[in-house]
Amino acid sequence: MNGTVAQQTDGRSTWTSQLVVRVYRATGGRLPRTDNGLPLLLLTTVGRRTGVPRTTAVAFIRDAERFVVAGTNRGRGGRPSWCVNLRADPSARVEVGRESWEVRAVSTSGRERDRWWDMMCQRQPGPTRYPAATDLVVPVFVLEPVS
Repeated sequence: MNGTVAQQTDGRSTWTSQLVVRVYRATGGRLPRTDNGLPLLLLTTVGRRTGVPRTTAVAFIRDAERFVVAGTNRGRGGRPSWCVNLRADPSARVEVGRESWEVRAVSTSGRERDRWWDMMCQRQPGPTRYPAATDLVVPVFVLEPVS
């Protein structure tokens, strides 16, 4: 899966998202390092309608070999495209620094979702304000490396 073909928005402008991805790759993940205090990874999903790989920078927490991400859309309401794409096809690619993994996304719900969301907010309280911007529950995905 090659994520250099197209970029997607995640509450940022498309231009800004493209710049963030390019700088991240050019610096091996040293810049930009965080979003609201949480580290960033690059997530490449396949567009559900276009079939085109799309890459965006997403804040995450690490759980051993797994990555946990939340579709906050930076508090702008609605779902980021990458969330909808993961629901359509849970196969994706994650880049952290200069390393990359093929992953399978697992959408969480109920207590499991709340536990991960609380853990993200404990590590950096910035995202706690996002749910107030929308009536939607912020989706949380666990990205598990595929052997």
